[in-house]
Amino acid sequence: MLDIINATIAPFLPDLIGAAVTALIGYAVALVRAKFGIEIEARNREALHSALTTGALLGLAKLGVTASKDEVAAASVAYVKSSVPGALARLAPSDEVLTNLALSKVQQVTQGK
Repeated sequence: MLDIINATIAPFLPDLIGAAVTALIGYAVALVRAKFGIEIEARNREALHSALTTGALLGLAKLGVTASKDEVAAASVAYVKSSVPGALARLAPSDEVLTNLALSKVQQVTQGK
């Protein structure tokens, strides 16, 4: 009985092993892609937030402390668009989200005074 099972399965064993190895490689590649994708997104987020803070500080320096927060936020957004266009393209925040982020950075830098 065992000989019959071996004779039936043996010709397909290399194909089964090949399929299992291919599946494991595919799974490993998917894990690596996910890990690097998360790291790249994190770097883009960090670049965006850093540029927003720099833009807020620059906006205050150029416009002065009497400028409205909306004016400083607009200057910050303009700086972000020119300094980290790649991060903006990859993250693709809406204009509203970008403006709200800029306003929060303006609030942070003005509270430090």
